[in-house]
Amino acid sequence: MFSKHNESCVSFTSTWKTEQSLEAGSTQTDDIVQQERECQVVEQAEVGTQTEEEEARNLDHREYDEVSLAAFLKSMAPKVIRELERQNRSRAFHGYSVAKEEESIGVKLLHTLRWNLLHPEGVVTCISWSCTGSVIGVSYGSKDHDDWCDHKGSVAVWNINRNDFDANQPERVIETSSCVLSLAFHPNNPAVFAVGTFNGEVLVYNLSHTEEVTPLDVGECGGGSVTTLTWVNNLAGEVAASRTLSTLVATTSGGFILVWGLNLTKQQLALKSGYMLQGQDAPRGIRTHMDGSSGVGITAASFNAEDSNLFVLGAEGGSLFLCSATSEVPSGVEFSGVGLMRCVSSTLAPHSGRVITAQFSPHHRNAILSAASDNEIRLFTILQHEGPGMW
Repeated sequence: MFSKHNESCVSFTSTWKTEQSLEAGSTQTDDIVQQERECQVVEQAEVGTQTEEEEARNLDHREYDEVSLAAFLKSMAPKVIRELERQNRSRAFHGYSVAKEEESIGVKLLHTLRWNLLHPEGVVTCISWSCTGSVIGVSYGSKDHDDWCDHKGSVAVWNINRNDFDANQPERVIETSSCVLSLAFHPNNPAVFAVGTFNGEVLVYNLSHTEEVTPLDVGECGGGSVTTLTWVNNLAGEVAASRTLSTLVATTSGGFILVWGLNLTKQQLALKSGYMLQGQDAPRGIRTHMDGSSGVGITAASFNAEDSNLFVLGAEGGSLFLCSATSEVPSGVEFSGVGLMRCVSSTLAPHSGRVITAQFSPHHRNAILSAASDNEIRLFTILQHEGPGMW
């Protein structure tokens, strides 16, 4: 039933597998050829020359013809004497005196104004000319303040065109309750001027009221010192100022830029609008040392002569700001019922010290000059594509 059976192995070739053929290949780039060459500069030659030493001429024993010299002097002496006598009789230079060399620079000291009753601690803080150029106002204050000012400030007025002008005695003296830091005469009315005090008051006076020494009106600036005062025309689209209606801009040490409207007929000073310079407007290197929402002390302000909506501000930390009066960005701060706006449009290269003054050029629309306590005077242009820069 069962038996042994041996069968051979059976295999068959796969139909879906194929053997892969391999072939080795190689390539070689061309050999890199290197060449070395030398170069030598041209030959140089140096040549020197020396002038001959000149012998000094000795004229002590110069020989000359005494007879010919005597004949020349004899013939010319009468003519020279005649011209000298004619010059002596002439009145062509009568009253003429030779100017000294130091007076040839074209500057002459006309007057030295002094107020003999000034208290010992008083110093000059500001000077302003009237629009006619005949009246000079000088403000006085003290340079030492710990916190609140308890000194008496004053403004002395001289009229240099009066017949009874006395350089040692001002025509009018107006006293204030605190030191006067800023002073500005009206641009059209020579009798009107405004003063700003250390305790934050703006006072307007009229010199035509000879019997009155009280201000026409007083504006409060929030307690910060009034550092600058500027009369401005056509600010932010307003009607041009006249002799009865004017715009006065005051800046403070608290960072306020307050715009006041003065009505001379009604003798009223009303706050119309305002701006605030805040810590967040300062450059980053200075911003880290101050609160972003707090005010930055303003030390200088100047408006563009052609566009009064453009102005520059200088700050206590050395910053310089280019500002616009047309800004509608709120600062989040309200003063006397008026919401203050942010005004900074760009910054200029800051000084390393307190800005003493910053002024727009009255002749060049795009030029700004600044000076600071770091002993630097800088001239800026606002025409650069990437913002204002320093020349």
